[in-house]
Amino acid sequence: MTRNRSIGKPDRVPLFPLPDHVLLPGVPTPYRIFEPRYCLMVKDLLEKKEEERLIAIPRMIFRTEEDLFGSPPFHHIGVVGKMIACSELPGNEYHVLVEGLDRFLLEEEKSSLPYRVARAAVFEDDQELDNTQLCAKKLASLTDALMRLSKVLGADGNALAALAANRSNIKMLTYRVGGVIIQDPGQRQRFLEESRLLNRMDIILEILAGLMALVRMHGAGNSNTLVC
Repeated sequence: MTRNRSIGKPDRVPLFPLPDHVLLPGVPTPYRIFEPRYCLMVKDLLEKKEEERLIAIPRMIFRTEEDLFGSPPFHHIGVVGKMIACSELPGNEYHVLVEGLDRFLLEEEKSSLPYRVARAAVFEDDQELDNTQLCAKKLASLTDALMRLSKVLGADGNALAALAANRSNIKMLTYRVGGVIIQDPGQRQRFLEESRLLNRMDIILEILAGLMALVRMHGAGNSNTLVC
């Protein structure tokens, strides 16, 4: 059974739903904020302490163009991140950098603000189903695959080699590798929602094997082979 636990502060988080975009934990991601309600959201976050500048960025269930400026539905499993950098742009716009912290179950609440808000509870893995020894074996396979692919890619594989060097947190390593090699929003959402770490590692290993085969077939000169 997946267990949820409420986050500490704040009790609610602002929502910034985006179409065809899935933020993953451990992946710093830049955003340009230009819509007035979300510019106000950024201003409100800047008034908080740095550790409280939290924002939920779920994938929007996109239906029409009007949804972009309305209140469209969104996938309720999404990532809450922390705004770690912000710079003001001409025209009262902002460029922000958000680092994904963890995946959360998001339940929208009525908001008295121009932007939407949600109550968030951590969406935890089914850890009791995952064998520690098997996780360790898959971690060894994962880092080995990353190193082999990075060597074949040369300079284009430096990001993968850097990821392989940090094995201290298997969960975050898996998310970060997914952030590099999974670009299709639908596939990223399914990867995010997978409740077992072992299954997410299997997804990564399968993609890495496919990428290795592609690189060997077509050569390592095209970094576009790093996306799925």
